[in-house]
Amino acid sequence: MGTSPPTKKKRRRLKKSVRRGCLGIVLTAVLFIVLSVYECRRDTRQAGIPVVVQPDSLPDGRDSVLARRLARVVARTPRIDSSRVGLMVYDLTHRSEIFRHHSEELMTPASCQKLLTALSTIRRLGIEHSYVSRLLINGEETDSTLVGTVIVDMDDDPLIDSFDGFVNALWRRGIRRIEGNIVFDLARRDTLRPHPTAPSWDIPYGKLPLLMRGEPFVRRQFMDALAAKGIRFQRNTDICILWEQKLGTPCSPQEYALARQLAGVLSREVHCVIHPLRNVLAPMLIYSSNIKAEAVYYHADHFRDRWRNGRTKEGSAMRRFVKNEIKGVVRPDMVINDGSGLSPQNRLTADFLIKLLKYAYDDPLLREEMMDCLLATTADDERRGTLYGRMEDECFTGRIFCKTGTLAARAVSSLAGYLQGEDNRWYAFVIFNEDTPIFEARLFQDEVCRVLISQ
Repeated sequence: MGTSPPTKKKRRRLKKSVRRGCLGIVLTAVLFIVLSVYECRRDTRQAGIPVVVQPDSLPDGRDSVLARRLARVVARTPRIDSSRVGLMVYDLTHRSEIFRHHSEELMTPASCQKLLTALSTIRRLGIEHSYVSRLLINGEETDSTLVGTVIVDMDDDPLIDSFDGFVNALWRRGIRRIEGNIVFDLARRDTLRPHPTAPSWDIPYGKLPLLMRGEPFVRRQFMDALAAKGIRFQRNTDICILWEQKLGTPCSPQEYALARQLAGVLSREVHCVIHPLRNVLAPMLIYSSNIKAEAVYYHADHFRDRWRNGRTKEGSAMRRFVKNEIKGVVRPDMVINDGSGLSPQNRLTADFLIKLLKYAYDDPLLREEMMDCLLATTADDERRGTLYGRMEDECFTGRIFCKTGTLAARAVSSLAGYLQGEDNRWYAFVIFNEDTPIFEARLFQDEVCRVLISQ
């Protein structure tokens, strides 16, 4: 009697057995591979072979988790329009990009533009540069009378608020009468004023420093200071030296340079005031002083060529810096109208500011200056500045160094700087918020920084 063919039930059981066997083989192979890789890595570590972190590497697993957390903050923060957010985070320690959101879109930087002003000025002048203002005399001193010339040689120093110290120096020298000429050689001869696109009330004339208010006002103030001290002045037209006619008057750069050289050689210094550049940059960045930012913006252009009067060349130092130093990110549609960020028509990208922050971080001297002196931080009450009332949690203390920006009338807020995470990584970050209530924008920015710190 022949064997009967297998039933359908038996065939199904056979197929299941085959599948289970194949699955078991696959799982065994996978387990073998995993164990082999683990043993190889363990042997490598035991052999002391160092693990090399490649510069400009791709984000690792932890970076991907951090990027997802940042994406959730952008997408889920209430009352924040993610389409009006520009955000970029860069890992300075491992040289990798962590997160970007609309980072290449042109947005209004507000006072974060002062970062560009500060770095371009430091690069042009040097961090040890100082404002120097002097009072010189030339001629004979007899019987408490100076028969000669007084030279008021002033840098455009925004920290000088009166001529009392200069006039008192004349008094201590015994001078009670000046018979001759008073020559004003001023670095800035016109009035400091905001860019035409910025609101005029943001730099009120009545609050400008003494040397920022134009030559006619400076002349009156000096003469009033002389009169208040009891020093009389009588012009003597017979006393006239050639170089006096060149100082402070339109002339060629060669003639002006020669006149200044002769004035220094033939005259005697009565009083001198020196203010380091960092004494102006610190309040400009920490307290976001618009007046000091505009003063620095002008000074970077004209300190070496004071003979150039007017405002036609303003911003040339900054533009040269951007072109020569921050390469590869300059777009023709970027707009830089001023040094303070007051112009609502300024347009920069988060990507550009990240490159600027990387440029400063990669220079040890610039990095030290920015973090130790110039940027606002929660670690020091004297340097909290515009961070007052923000980031008061302990996690921020000593870990963030940044510049804030606000144009309240345009609902613009920004934050940019450096931050150290709890794993000791250093990050550069830039956050732009447009068309957003200022309070809500700041809460959003603080939350982004909190995520970067805690990871």
